Amino acid sequence: MNKTQLIAMCRLRVPAAPSTVVSDANALIILNNGIKEICRKTKCLPTYADFDSTADQMEYNLSSLISDYLCPMDDGYAYYYDTSDYDILDVVNIGYLNENYSDWQSANSGTPERCVILGGTFYAHPAPDTAVTDGFRLYYCKKPNPMDDTYVYPFGGTVELSYLSDFHTIILDYYEKELYKMLDINDPNSVRRSRAENTYNDNIAYMAAEIKINNNKLLLKSKETRLRTSNYASNPF
Repeated sequence: MNKTQLIAMCRLRVPAAPSTVVSDANALIILNNGIKEICRKTKCLPTYADFDSTADQMEYNLSSLISDYLCPMDDGYAYYYDTSDYDILDVVNIGYLNENYSDWQSANSGTPERCVILGGTFYAHPAPDTAVTDGFRLYYCKKPNPMDDTYVYPFGGTVELSYLSDFHTIILDYYEKELYKMLDINDPNSVRRSRAENTYNDNIAYMAAEIKINNNKLLLKSKETRLRTSNYASNPF
């Protein structure tokens, strides 16, 4: 479905909210918010990007380094270019570093062996001792381009992404739950709101599970091939 078709389906989903109540422009805002949330919850737009390492710098702002960065993949895959190849980094959390490397924030620089991805911040441990162009490679879920007159298909496409087309109804599920949340704001026992929320939650959980199977296959392939630059001149996703 494209933008026009989705908006038309929104009218059928929620007859109580015709265009005189919710304009097409406002419906589009809700749909785009939903698509972004769906991407975040399901990691349905996997990709990777390289960014430079800076000598003695541990902390990197991903949002400024990667323009379409939304969130990391569930299992976390990151690499560091060491001499001739990308070596996988252990993705850990702050608690692990505090427990096992109590001086991690002041440790000497060296060859990064692990990292923490916290929100939009990437921490390399230890900090690299050398500046390397495209020194880090990170797998992540990218932000979808909002639907507009150019990107008329959900999930940021000028053409429909066939592997996501079966999940377009979940965008409508999101729209429905958001509309009933607004329409029934004064009814704490709204049955239709609860039903819409449950339907959305069930369907997005199913979508996330299906997407995760596919993503894991792609990430496993990348891990096994060690991401040699010659083999990954173009994005594998």
